[in-house]
Amino acid sequence: MLPPGRAPAEAQRLAALKLLRRDQTHSSEPRRSAEYHNQQTNLLDALTAQLARGPDPETPGWVIGKHEAAQLDPDRLVFGDGEPQDEVERQTVIGARLIRDIAELFEAAD
Repeated sequence: MLPPGRAPAEAQRLAALKLLRRDQTHSSEPRRSAEYHNQQTNLLDALTAQLARGPDPETPGWVIGKHEAAQLDPDRLVFGDGEPQDEVERQTVIGARLIRDIAELFEAAD
């Protein structure tokens, strides 16, 4: 578990993860990936845009690991720091319901 004093720095590190690729992993089709190079879009930008769209029942959640974050969707955006993902690591899931609830809070504040 991350010590509380390191949480702000870790949040900034995760927010800076760059868009790496778009994966399409529908079970009825072969897996496809489209890689993005020299992207400036980061995870914070993507989450901010998702929240700005407001509550949406189609909003996917996210799975966030040490070196990578991806939408919980068969057609998903993947952000990372370029480090290899060879090791088994702890991941955190941010569910779609929580994202919709946060979007509702922003909508109510406007």
